[in-house]
Amino acid sequence: DELKMHYQPQISIHQQFVNSVEALVRWQHPEVGLISPDRFISLAENCNLIVPLTLWTLNTTLRHCKPFFDRSQDFCVSVNLSAVALHESDLVEMIRQSMQIWGISPNNLTLEVTESAMMTDPESSMQRLHRLNDLGVNISIDDFGTGHSSLAYLKQLPVNEIKIDKSFVMNMSENNEDRKIVRSVIDLGHNFGLQVVAEGIESEQTLSELRGMGCDIGQGYYISRPLPMNELLNWINTTTWN
Repeated sequence: DELKMHYQPQISIHQQFVNSVEALVRWQHPEVGLISPDRFISLAENCNLIVPLTLWTLNTTLRHCKPFFDRSQDFCVSVNLSAVALHESDLVEMIRQSMQIWGISPNNLTLEVTESAMMTDPESSMQRLHRLNDLGVNISIDDFGTGHSSLAYLKQLPVNEIKIDKSFVMNMSENNEDRKIVRSVIDLGHNFGLQVVAEGIESEQTLSELRGMGCDIGQGYYISRPLPMNELLNWINTTTWN
């Protein structure tokens, strides 16, 4: 029982209200302290533990967020899928069963997959993502711009949104090249009919620039750090974001 779920709020940049959260797993080690997923996800993959970890993360998240879903049909939670989990043969059925257990509508769930995870086996990834899309869940490409996916695959994938990697967003106010990349990704996403999410927003200036570029959703420390569920509830009740 050392694994904990934290949730980072996401806001509609134009309407400035909280409409979703991203679920992030943490390991609260009794001696080392809080360990980020960057340090243990790869270990879970190498030890064949990533599928049960993914299933635990999904079910815990849906249980925690059920009150939000009951309150608003438009509220959404994002859950990350690793490369190994994406290619698990039983993945689609596990997700279907989890949604059935918690009475969750598919449109309340977004599954985030990185570009690099998809490109390890593009054909298999495409088949799995189409099956997930048939369930009705939303599909997001995480860390967009850092991988090697081609536009040929992007137009074929059943994705609903792309997330601009924070490495571009965090420095865009000072770095004109990063600003150009962010603007280009936003335009690209909208031209494909996709929602665009920017992560790594750490200042009002960055948020304002993204608003001017037409970015749809934002997350970052300027809005809120990832929070455990009890702190998230307090934050939602007191935040100035509507």
